[in-house]
Amino acid sequence: MRIRVVSMLVVVVGVACASAAQKQVLADISRELDRRDNGQAVAAYERFRAENGEDEAALRALAVGSLRQALASPDAAARRAAVETAERHDAAELYDDVTALLGDEDDAVRAAAAGAVLRSHPDAARVLASALSSGSPEARALAVAALGRKIPDLARKEIRAALADPDDGVRAAAVAALARTDDADALLARAARDDRAGAVRAAAVAAVGRRDRGVARAALADPFLGARLAAVDALGKEGARELLGADPYVALRAAALLGDPAAGGAVLRAALAAPDAALRESALDEAAAIDPGPRAAELVVPLADDPEPRVRLAAGRALGRLGRADRAREVFAAALGADDEDVRRNAAADLVAARDPRGEAALATLAASESPATRRAAVAAFPPRRPLPAPVLAGLADVDFGVRVAAADLVLRAL
Repeated sequence: MRIRVVSMLVVVVGVACASAAQKQVLADISRELDRRDNGQAVAAYERFRAENGEDEAALRALAVGSLRQALASPDAAARRAAVETAERHDAAELYDDVTALLGDEDDAVRAAAAGAVLRSHPDAARVLASALSSGSPEARALAVAALGRKIPDLARKEIRAALADPDDGVRAAAVAALARTDDADALLARAARDDRAGAVRAAAVAAVGRRDRGVARAALADPFLGARLAAVDALGKEGARELLGADPYVALRAAALLGDPAAGGAVLRAALAAPDAALRESALDEAAAIDPGPRAAELVVPLADDPEPRVRLAAGRALGRLGRADRAREVFAAALGADDEDVRRNAAADLVAARDPRGEAALATLAASESPATRRAAVAAFPPRRPLPAPVLAGLADVDFGVRVAAADLVLRAL
């Protein structure tokens, strides 16, 4: 009984100390963020973490504080990204900061802010209505997308009108928004048939093709590959066998839907040997679905030495799915020496997915690049897990606000 009492006293004292330490680090973080000294804020947290372990409240304070700075930054792209991140994570602490951007000088930022608070701020609907007639296609697309996410049935008229917008991105947003309503199949079918942009037709086929198989069958002849593939997916396994003799990309997708090595093996072999690198890459993406057995793995192995880097990476992923994890990691590790930073980043991300420590080490190197775009992409490629890697925490103090937003997003995903 005495031992139990002593143990409980130790626990109580430890909790009290941890609570005091937490209060101190939260105060330190708040002070340094107010001073715009994010490096010191991160350093304060790292000192705390070394003694007390990861702390969710302190991490959230760092992430939210960094987003608050980005919302007030001179970089319009960073302001918009920060708005979208705050909305995605439902960061109520940033509500006032987001609503302040309803009067932003940039049309796209205003539209993003209005979409984020559409259901909670009286001025948001007016700002979105104005954005629908903005000279910025990006702002119009953001407005249509927000109406589709938040109030698709109430905004039917505005969304339908956007189907006639001259910008492809706005029409694509309208198709996605209409897909959330119950009475738009005729409009979606018309877009699938008549829109001048292949990506818009593909989105419409994906939205309505499962309910209207006539739309899906017609789209099999679309000149845009994405629309044809959407049609295959819409028709599903029942319609796949008759498509094995279609163009190679359609045949591959059909073979993957069937999942029958006897039926799809010839399609896979032909595509893996094709002179078109994009077709070889697609075949590798579908290989495990077509044939999950050792025969497919043997077909894939030679492509690990393909002259095209993206094909080699696709081969590594296929080998991983086919049970050749060690060979897959060798492929990814070899790609870390590529000249192209995108190839190195993708290889590093693949190694991370394979739980190989070389992946995070490579991402750390890329996160120290002189290029802000490379740093942003590298930080975003880290897995959202704890303990958080040092480069992610360092990203919260990056001179580029876009990197700070990417780091804050990953921190919030890890909590």
